[in-house]
Amino acid sequence: MDDPSSAPHGPNRPAARFPWIFLTLVTLLIAAFIGARWYTEYEPGTGNLSSYAAAALLILVVTIWIACRRSLPPIVRFCPLAILFVGTTAFFSYYRLAGWSSALHPLFEPRWTSRELPALAQAAGGRDITKVASVSTTPFDFPGFLGPNRDQTITAVRLERDWQKNEPELIWRQPIGEGWSGFAVVADYAITQEQRDDQEMIVCYELGTGKVRWAHGDPVRFGSTRSFGGLGPRATPTIHNSRVFTLGATGVLNCLELATGRLLWSKDIHAENDSENPFWGTACSPLVVDDLVVVSAGGVDNKSLVAYRQEDGKREWSGGSDGAAYASPSLDTLCGIRQILMVNEDWVAGHDAANGRVLWRFSWPGKSADQGNASQARVVDEDQVFVSKGYTTGAALYQFDSEKLRRAQATGQPTEPTLVWNKLTTKKALLKTKHSNVCIRDGYAYGLDEDILQCVELATGKQRWKRGRYGQGQLLLIDDLLLVQAEDGRVVLVEANPEEHVELASFQALEDQPCWNCPALAGPYLIVRNKYEAACYKLPVVE
Repeated sequence: MDDPSSAPHGPNRPAARFPWIFLTLVTLLIAAFIGARWYTEYEPGTGNLSSYAAAALLILVVTIWIACRRSLPPIVRFCPLAILFVGTTAFFSYYRLAGWSSALHPLFEPRWTSRELPALAQAAGGRDITKVASVSTTPFDFPGFLGPNRDQTITAVRLERDWQKNEPELIWRQPIGEGWSGFAVVADYAITQEQRDDQEMIVCYELGTGKVRWAHGDPVRFGSTRSFGGLGPRATPTIHNSRVFTLGATGVLNCLELATGRLLWSKDIHAENDSENPFWGTACSPLVVDDLVVVSAGGVDNKSLVAYRQEDGKREWSGGSDGAAYASPSLDTLCGIRQILMVNEDWVAGHDAANGRVLWRFSWPGKSADQGNASQARVVDEDQVFVSKGYTTGAALYQFDSEKLRRAQATGQPTEPTLVWNKLTTKKALLKTKHSNVCIRDGYAYGLDEDILQCVELATGKQRWKRGRYGQGQLLLIDDLLLVQAEDGRVVLVEANPEEHVELASFQALEDQPCWNCPALAGPYLIVRNKYEAACYKLPVVE
């Protein structure tokens, strides 16, 4: 009798079992891929990364399985594996990873790509803080993060609606150091923060020419081990009373003379307030309140929000004990009380603008290091606060009671608002703003829900429309128009119209991606940037 084990397809031969193992693996991988794509609909980054990993593993398993099939000719067995190895080697010999989009799509560029940065003129020396050269302001200034009132709203200029008849004019365009800072503009001084080698720089450019006026550097480099977040500073400078206030990615707070870049004083806000640098770096843009400059340090024991004197950098007050996130403080009036709103790591709080004491707070998702809060809290109708966040979270509206707020101001015992509505469920979440903020006009909020522009009625929390894919870009509101800086480098003009999505015009302002930096509009001059380049355009305006 023949030995069954010697048969070509006997039960003990590995070739008989291997196809079933392979089929099982393939089935699991396809199921994982489908699940990742389903998840992508609500959180694109995680879903896409999972999809890429599943696809790569599937290709590898298939090529190895073919190579192990001894019944196939050698050239058939090893050809796919050779193609995979040679193709992968050739691709990465030609290209290098330049970064990631907000949806975690890898961005590649040729390895020989180089960008010649403009030469820097070193800032003036000296530390006489009693004398600061004066620079005249203009009605068109864009002095800090999100504009004059930190609400993305520009009232000093009106834009033409037809850009085919009157095209935007390129004024200058040039390479720039890495970072996610925006520009602050006063008169002809345009200032941003950027990384150049091992120096975290504050660089002042001429608005009309792009030439460097002065630069100040600190020996700081942040981001080399955090590839998804990129390299360099995150915050936008603030210009006030001929001074420039900047906050670096590791917490270095500088005050410089606007005219010359001369360093007036400097503080390490994390060292001074016993706080830790957030996972993705310090991203808080300094806020000017009267004669103080306010930043989020995130320290415990009443050292979360901190105010320093503009003149000499002495700490004036501090309040709260919540960890810092990636939003910036904003000054507003809520129920008749002047206060500073701050979105923290897992709480939203309001601080008395006079002394920093916490008036109110409510919990808000954000504890996870890789899902931090970056969007601003916004006051609506003087007695409500709107908040939003990406990562499948959504938006909510809270109602405040003026008597409770005044009692909290008098007693020092924080109150808590009442929830009006929230849309925080995975499938019905609204305005999932990941890197950006909302524009508010006539009772409607316009913002990027992940990567699609959305209009929501604030009174009810109902969606009016959702159209137009712009990625994780940024918005400005100019009268009844939305200026959208898309993630892919386009600048798009859209009506702030609650009835329908109307796209009026667009042009390609920047080539490299991603474009996450906030744009600045000073009169007709629009300054846009990403981590590789900056450009200034003159937009057609209504006289």
